[in-house]
Formats: sequence, C-alpha cells, structure tokens
Amino acid sequence: YTFAIISDFFNFNNDQYPNGRDLKSINNNDLHNYFVHLKDDRNFKTRTINKYITVLKQYFTYLYTARFINHYPLANVRGLASNDKAIYFIKWEKHIPEMLNSLKPETALLLIAVATGFTPKEILNLRWEDISTHIKNTTVKSYVWQHLNFSETNNPYLFEDKRYRDSYNHPLTTWTTILTKIKPDQDKLKMNLVPEKLRLSHIYALVLRTDLTDEELMKLIHCNQKKLAYYRSSAMRLNLKTFKLSENI
Repeated sequence: YTFAIISDFFNFNNDQYPNGRDLKSINNNDLHNYFVHLKDDRNFKTRTINKYITVLKQYFTYLYTARFINHYPLANVRGLASNDKAIYFIKWEKHIPEMLNSLKPETALLLIAVATGFTPKEILNLRWEDISTHIKNTTVKSYVWQHLNFSETNNPYLFEDKRYRDSYNHPLTTWTTILTKIKPDQDKLKMNLVPEKLRLSHIYALVLRTDLTDEELMKLIHCNQKKLAYYRSSAMRLNLKTFKLSENI
C-alpha cells in the first residue's frame, strides 16, 4: 500500500515533467498539485487523501533525514479537514462583467478591486489612477469610471466618506458603511462579501492554478514562500466551491 502511493505520486510527477525530474528538485508545489489532482481529477475522499499525505510525509521525512534530499517538500502541508463548515466560492472573478448591472455599485467596485489584487486595507485608500491601469476588461474599466466622482478631482477615491461635504478629499477609514450597503448582494450571491474573505477566496483560486510558478504567485499575492505554502495548505483543507453565475445570482 505504501509503495503503491509513492509510485502513484512519482507516476503523476513524471507526467508533469516528461523530460525527467531529479528527486532533489521536487518541491512543495509538486506535492500540492498531486493532492489537488487526487481531490479534483480522481475524486478521492478526504480520508483517502489524508492517508496519502501521511505516507508521503513519512517517505520524504526519511529522505530528508538520510540526506538524500536537501529540503523537506511537505513543510506546512496538513491533512484535509472533513468537517470544516466554512465555504469559499472561488473563480468568481471571471463573472464580474456579467454581474455588474445586477449588483450595487459598492459591491461591484469591491469585487473589481479584490480581483485586481488589492488588499482590503489598500482598497480603502484606492484611487482611480491606482486601479485603472490594472483593469484589462474595457467594460469593467468603463463601469468603474462611470461610478466614481470626478466632479472635483481627476483622481477620485473608490470609496469616499460621504459624511464630509468635500468627500472627494476623504476616503473611508472602515468597512462598516460599505458592509451595510452590500448586505443585500451578499444574500443574492450567497457568497461572503466581507473584504478579508473575498481576498482569501481570490488567493485560494490563484494557488490552485498549476500554470503559475511560485515566484509569480508570490508576486501576485505579495507574500513569501512560507506564507504561500500556508495558503496552499489552507486551500486543500477548506471547502472550496466554484462560483456559478446561474446558481449564485
């Protein structure tokens, strides 16, 4: 059974690298892709995947202890949780153009900013010139432009504090007001719209991609290797569901 699991991993890894791959070159990303393959392509149950993780941890621990490899590729990899009730909808970003006219402007602007890669803290101080160059879709870019206040400035904030008469000079400092306004859309989408949760769902979708290198991911997410490994581990354990427009709106 142990040998079969180890062989299965190396067969998968060889398929990913037809030209061969040295044992010492196997990294966290290779193991992560294998576990995603077990979960998504082969529909393995959580209990079975956890057995595979345990076996491979023991195997690579031996290789590392015996100095056959110079690093331990399963660092920060934990077993999958079978009873985690939290649901994160992922891959909602591609549906933004279709959702624009069905959402409140505050909701749409928040989704666009998160999808563009900004953190919740950055979004509160985000201006037109900060985000406009990062939006590639012309429909989305036009929507943002139409929903900002250019009456007093050429570079307005995404979210102004309307309590001030000169609101164009005052960005919001907390999410309280926005969360109240977007609550109906949260119910409509059946998706958690708290900025921190949205940011995590965006990150989890990114780390599940196999076409991005670690370096590219760290640049996109603004994190180090250790944090990237943590996000990958979390993405494997959590209950992630692909956002479907027909079911969510």
